[in-house]
Amino acid sequence: MAFPSDLSRDRTSPEHMQLKAGQRVFNKRYELKQMLAPGGMGVVWMALDHAVKKNVALKFLPSILVHHEKEMQSLRAQVDVGQQLRHDLIVATYGLEVEAALAAIVLEFVGGQTLKQKLEACERGFFEPQEIDPWLADITSALSYLHEQRALVHRDIKPANIIVTMEGRARLLDFGISQSIQETMGRLTQTGEVQGTSNTLAYASPESLGLRHKAAIADDIYSLGATLYELLTGTPPFYQGKPEVIALHKETKAPPSVGQRRAELVEDGKNNTVGQAVDARWQALVSACLAKDPAQRPRTAAAVLQQLSAAAPIASPSGEKKPRARLLPWAIFCGTIAIAAYAFWPQPTPPLTDERTKEGTVVQEVPPLYDGTIGNPIQLKLPGSVIMKLCYCPVGRFKMGSPSSEYGHQDDEEQVSVTIPRAFWLGQTEVTQSQWQALMGSSQSNFKGDDLPADSVSWEEAQEFINKLNSAAKLPAGWVFALPTEAEWEYACRANPQAVEPYAGEVGGMAWYSDNAGSTTHKVATKKPNAWGLYDMHGNLWEWCFDGYDSSLPGGTNPVVRAGYDRVIRGGSWIRPAGVCRSAARLWDKPGVRTYELGFRVAAFPLGSRASQ
Repeated sequence: MAFPSDLSRDRTSPEHMQLKAGQRVFNKRYELKQMLAPGGMGVVWMALDHAVKKNVALKFLPSILVHHEKEMQSLRAQVDVGQQLRHDLIVATYGLEVEAALAAIVLEFVGGQTLKQKLEACERGFFEPQEIDPWLADITSALSYLHEQRALVHRDIKPANIIVTMEGRARLLDFGISQSIQETMGRLTQTGEVQGTSNTLAYASPESLGLRHKAAIADDIYSLGATLYELLTGTPPFYQGKPEVIALHKETKAPPSVGQRRAELVEDGKNNTVGQAVDARWQALVSACLAKDPAQRPRTAAAVLQQLSAAAPIASPSGEKKPRARLLPWAIFCGTIAIAAYAFWPQPTPPLTDERTKEGTVVQEVPPLYDGTIGNPIQLKLPGSVIMKLCYCPVGRFKMGSPSSEYGHQDDEEQVSVTIPRAFWLGQTEVTQSQWQALMGSSQSNFKGDDLPADSVSWEEAQEFINKLNSAAKLPAGWVFALPTEAEWEYACRANPQAVEPYAGEVGGMAWYSDNAGSTTHKVATKKPNAWGLYDMHGNLWEWCFDGYDSSLPGGTNPVVRAGYDRVIRGGSWIRPAGVCRSAARLWDKPGVRTYELGFRVAAFPLGSRASQ
């Protein structure tokens, strides 16, 4: 697990310098394995917790704290609060251990890199908006939980306190504990250096630099803006000069725009490119978050995402119009909008009727579906002579999920037995932009190209497409188009009921993912198909499934999870590592979310072949 090492000047205690791999500490419960971060407010070690047989992170505290009982009581209270936090995108706090002059906060161990480390490793020196969109969605989800549900302020948002896991998820570290330790150390050492010696100053709001400032949500919003600015340019808004100069500039100056800062860094020889032109919406969002007046900033983390919205409003269950956020994967449409919409459960695609689209469009009649063979797709002709192909998926039984020994295995992938009782058909490719336009009339995709998959499609919009397809198509009686169930999707992805491998073949030959995609989607069907003739089941775009998300996979006969609000997404994407493109890898998002990474493919199935959970 990568932890920030720049929390302040090195205060490594003599006791910390004596720590070594293999040593057992805190009543011999924890066996030190590897130092993760030296310096800072002590050191961070990965350790094996022999009581529960799993790795944890031990964040050792400056020994001076251990001898001040009042400060330790305050710290214990904060750790107690941390233990009560329950959110997938916040690194868990397990407790506080004290033994003689040693004290450490016990944290969840998470493999990955902080955004600071990822930025340092980025060849161009900064990220483009489409690269940081998924991280922003995760960060705002975690902040909304802290702000809205727990009434807490993080107080130390910065790239070094956000870790990106091996699966590509951004998770928050140190919900204010490190900042509290810094302030305590400033008091105990009488240096008054709380702001000046920490890299945190570059991300602190102007008002937080004053005396007796009470932490507020607006502080986190400013810090988030400064973090976004650094990710988009390579530097925080104000970073040069002595601490007092930086503080003065934060109060009196507006930072250069993202484009201007990029140009400055090229001129200074620190970067070699200015990159893509940054969308005006991103420029406006960053400026809003960095407003000097807290009242001018987005009021909530959810509002940060709303400001990036590019879609027309959609109706909430009450009929009130709400903006549809243009988010990226795994974003949780949080805050008051999510609460207001939580009871809404969009109905499954209705059975076929004789109704046609208002325009009178009739899709060419579909060939018989009951008898199919693997490797012989059928064709469906959409308006404008656009072709959609469907591949046959036979009856079968398989193990859904992954074994615990599989690299990248997650707790929500525990294996279950699933039976697919009746054959179905699945889109040979993700729905393309030409197919989308044939029924919907226009394209909203970020990446443009007729043969590229249709991206930036929400679950709700996929349902709209399928409703139109059902109204226009002449399917055989008893059949209907829908999104695949999660079980159908994984079954078809594996294309082999006995498959136990993470992928349906060699991943580099089958998938567009972070190692080979070049930060964009690619034309469908340009990589190798799986054994049933399906393309891009691994990578290119995440794909919506019909099901609601449950942390435990449902077993049985073609199960469908209808409870809950989040929807399952499968398959990985062009920006994600191979481990997230595995056949069993699962994620979820809100049905109204639209993203650069999200698309879908359609399934045709016989009514009555799906169970409910």
